[in-house]
Amino acid sequence: MQPAAAPISVLVVDDHALLREGVRAVLSTQDDMRIVGRRTMVGWRSTSMTGCVPTSC
Repeated sequence: MQPAAAPISVLVVDDHALLREGVRAVLSTQDDMRIVGRRTMVGWRSTSMTGCVPTSC
């Protein structure tokens, strides 16, 4: 039996709150994914990446 893989860390970035919330809702149902942050597109690099290392953006 193989050990469970670490969950995929996801940073959700979009300028539309409704889309961010929809993506969050869908991904939160996945056992192998975790949301590490949600940001608008404006300035996301400078505010989101400090202390946050997503597997996928």
